[in-house]
Amino acid sequence: MVIAPRGARRVQQILAGKGMDHITFLLAASASGTSIAPMLIFKGKQFRNTWMHQDHLPGLLVGRSDNGWINADVLLEWLKKFISLIGPDRPVLLYTDGHITREDIRVIDLCSSNGITLFRLPSHATHLLQPLDLTVMGLFKRVLRRELDTWNCENPGASMTRSIVTKLVTSTLHV
Repeated sequence: MVIAPRGARRVQQILAGKGMDHITFLLAASASGTSIAPMLIFKGKQFRNTWMHQDHLPGLLVGRSDNGWINADVLLEWLKKFISLIGPDRPVLLYTDGHITREDIRVIDLCSSNGITLFRLPSHATHLLQPLDLTVMGLFKRVLRRELDTWNCENPGASMTRSIVTKLVTSTLHV
C-alpha cells in the first residue's frame, strides 16, 4: 500500500503487506513525567491472543472495535486500567482531545465517581493544543515511523501482522 495524497510528487511511506487496518494508539502521561503503557486499538470483532507479540511491553493493553477507532466501550476499558494505576490521590485532572466518546454518560460517571475531572480540549485542535501531541507523541511518532521503515526494509513484501505492530510499539517505547 502506498500512502500519499493524490497527485503527490513525493511518496511519504510505503507499508508492507496488504489489508493493514487502521490502528488507534491511546497514550497517557502525567505532568511529573510518569506514564502508563499505551493501549492499541485494532479492528476486529473479538480480541485474539495472536495480536500480542511474546515480547510485548508489560501492561500494554490491546482493545478492539469494529473499525479500529476508539469508542466509548474501549475508552471505558482503558479508564478502568488507568484508575487502577494512578493511586489514591484525588482529584485527578485528565486532559483529553475533543472526541465524542468523552461525552458518553458512562465515561463521565466513571470519572466522576473516581475523582477524575475530564478536561476536553477543542475538537480538531489537538495539533495545536494537545500537550502530548506537541511533546511526547511527536517523538513517539517519529521513532515509530523509523521502526516501521526499518522493518519494511528488512522484510520486503512481508505482511505486517498485529503481533509485529505490538513488537514495534514496544521497541519504540524502550528507546
